[in-house]
Amino acid sequence: SGTLHFGRSRMNASNNTTGGYKASEMNAETLGAVASSGSTAATASINQQLYAEFGAHLQTTKELVSNTLNASGINRFGGGSNLGCSSNWEWISAQAVLMSEIEVYGATVWSSSGFDTGNANIQLPLFAFSKQAQNNRSAYYWLKDVASAAHFCIAYSGGHCDYASASGAHNYVRPRFILAA
Repeated sequence: SGTLHFGRSRMNASNNTTGGYKASEMNAETLGAVASSGSTAATASINQQLYAEFGAHLQTTKELVSNTLNASGINRFGGGSNLGCSSNWEWISAQAVLMSEIEVYGATVWSSSGFDTGNANIQLPLFAFSKQAQNNRSAYYWLKDVASAAHFCIAYSGGHCDYASASGAHNYVRPRFILAA
């Protein structure tokens, strides 16, 4: 089969993180609902594309993700004009899901609160043993963590943790997903 390219996309239409990762356009539309059939159409969600490629080998998991924002909450910015933090979470069913800062870097840097991490709380072995796999300095991609009321976390092209405006469509989509026999 072919290589899947998920390209660049935005987290939300506006610079807003209300509803956390769960309510983001990225989660709801770009990655999409759990798929039970595949599609390679240009309008297909990433889950539909993955199902077209891997069929029933694509597993559905339970993910604990942020679902609420405290717009005036203190975060790692420490106040000022970049207030806002995730303030609750919920379990969802997912196939493709964006990674957390902890899964990629092994620590939180810009993540706004513990509600961002959820069950994505251990660095993935690939990234623990290969800094090149974290980011080969050629691309930047979205992470699922809220950074503020207007920003989500990213893995920056320079190889470090950063954040970007939720409506920025220049960051790549690099989800994790599980395949099984």
